[in-house]
Amino acid sequence: MRGLPRACRPPLRRRAILQAARELYIQKGFQEVTVHDIAERAGVAQGTIYLYFKTKNHIYSAVWEHFLADLEERLRRINCNDSAQKFIQKAVEELAVLAKENDRFLAEAFGIGFRLCGVNNKVLRNRLFEIAKFLEQQMKRGIKDQSLYPCDAWFGALLLLSLMHIVALNRMLLPNQLSHVYVSGIMSHFFAKGGSS
Repeated sequence: MRGLPRACRPPLRRRAILQAARELYIQKGFQEVTVHDIAERAGVAQGTIYLYFKTKNHIYSAVWEHFLADLEERLRRINCNDSAQKFIQKAVEELAVLAKENDRFLAEAFGIGFRLCGVNNKVLRNRLFEIAKFLEQQMKRGIKDQSLYPCDAWFGALLLLSLMHIVALNRMLLPNQLSHVYVSGIMSHFFAKGGSS
């Protein structure tokens, strides 16, 4: 970081801290990671971490915010001009990939993560709500064009989001078991018979 202008350093340091924390949470789990571990992995002094985050829980919350932003970006990159069935299929595949990349973090996050971030964390809650609403719109489109089974579109959107947790837990509990079995099960639940693939 020495060659960078001083004004550019803080965003890069914050990003390095978040990346280090995310890697460590995936590798060891939240409970086993210390602020010292994060600082060491990020290549910064432990005191530097506290310039950006008040506590380890604040770091965890920021990692969650970054994770949800990544999820939303991946979902919005999917071509919405495709049929709703194709969109849902691609979304399920993206959710499964994201779950595999973040298995331990997600498996833990759905248990203790939201409590650590604070159930009333409006940023996280609003981000998740926006992602679910986006998925709900796609579900409604598929129900309307009859490429998806009629169902409650909001529940379908939540079920799609829960797929990440299912895949992540499966990878932790049965690391040699293929997750695509679960992915195809979710997909077959939504796709109407005779729908285009």
